[in-house]
Amino acid sequence: MRRARGLTLVELLVVMVVIAILVSSVLVVSGTVVNKARTTSTQAMLLVVQNAVEEFNREQTANPTLSRTPGYVERYGRFPPDELDRFVTPGPNHLALVGGAAICPVPGGGFGSMEFYTRGLTSEVAVAQEHRDLAAMVLTIELFGDASSAILDGIQDRYRSPGPVDGSGTPMLFVDRPDPGGVLNGEWSPLDGDLQIRYIIDDWGMPIAYMTQRDWNPLGTASTNHAAWNEASTKLVKLNDGQPIIMSYGHNGPEQLTKAQMEPTESARAAATLIVDFRDDGKINNPLNDDNVFPDDATKDKLYNGAAP
Repeated sequence: MRRARGLTLVELLVVMVVIAILVSSVLVVSGTVVNKARTTSTQAMLLVVQNAVEEFNREQTANPTLSRTPGYVERYGRFPPDELDRFVTPGPNHLALVGGAAICPVPGGGFGSMEFYTRGLTSEVAVAQEHRDLAAMVLTIELFGDASSAILDGIQDRYRSPGPVDGSGTPMLFVDRPDPGGVLNGEWSPLDGDLQIRYIIDDWGMPIAYMTQRDWNPLGTASTNHAAWNEASTKLVKLNDGQPIIMSYGHNGPEQLTKAQMEPTESARAAATLIVDFRDDGKINNPLNDDNVFPDDATKDKLYNGAAP
């Protein structure tokens, strides 16, 4: 009997290629399944946030508190604001914190324009400046909401981020509450009931987006937001029948919301941000935004298909 011959080098290479194809196919399918599951979970979480925001609107309609502030309804309706500096900057639109508390510290003495990205920020101050639109919504509901706060508390811990901290782990943005002597000491002290300003993140670990501004020309004190943000936010909210925009950037958020994608030029911004993507031609049509997640599909269809210049 002839001895069985071994595989030739060519045959071995063919086998290795076939195995590589099979492995890559399994990885692609697995990644697709995982992202689909994460999308479903994120959408369910966003729906809870939307319910909390809508409940806050009902609370403010029945018993106006913040919405009595001059210019509040014109800018935000009766929904939570999307500008944290409304709590900090003195003026007709200033929103006082309850119990004599204050937001502390204010990095750099104030807020600069948001940059619309999270990855690649090189300083702790820059990190603290970013996503304060979302922080404003969460803080407002926690401080001034009742049933809406209870709804927001229903979000699982895995969707909560403690916000930016410095090198020692101390929160960079927090609500400074008076100590037993009634003094605001400007230092993080949980024993005084200080409240860390938190974020809500999606299943990919990225902060979600929140927009509710509806006056393109800001009232009262000047807005610190990027002009593109003010313009697009107003148009998107109007397109959404006056309802706030709540969304996740989806599975490519960690790669999309980077300094390389968002910062270098206005054209680079237009290629990636939902805000400038819509502002330039009245449509959300950039491929990077195809995977964005909203609380419900109807909202996404309204924004993506019903936009007009």
